[in-house]
Amino acid sequence: QGLRGDISLEQSELRRCSGAAVEAARSKVRLRGVDAEGGEAGCLVFIEKSEAELHGVRCTGRGPGLVAASGSRAKLSMNRWLADPAFFVECESGASVTLEYGEQVRQPCPAKP
Repeated sequence: QGLRGDISLEQSELRRCSGAAVEAARSKVRLRGVDAEGGEAGCLVFIEKSEAELHGVRCTGRGPGLVAASGSRAKLSMNRWLADPAFFVECESGASVTLEYGEQVRQPCPAKP
């Protein structure tokens, strides 16, 4: 868990998490090559304008793969989302997910006309 801080993990495993594998509020998160297994809250949870950069992350678990709420933003590349649903994004709060190279999921917040 992170609150108003920086989280950076590379080549790590986060297993048997009861809540979320990573939960961040007002934080900057950078995950590269992380294998994460979330619990009922989801695999990765970003709230309160957190900013995340995820590359080569593998998420499994019972809840959503990624939760972005209350204005949080995430940039994603080359990740594997083995959770259903892959994302829960609170688009109306300004939360956003940017899909970059190698992402094979649908954009969660469609562009407004």
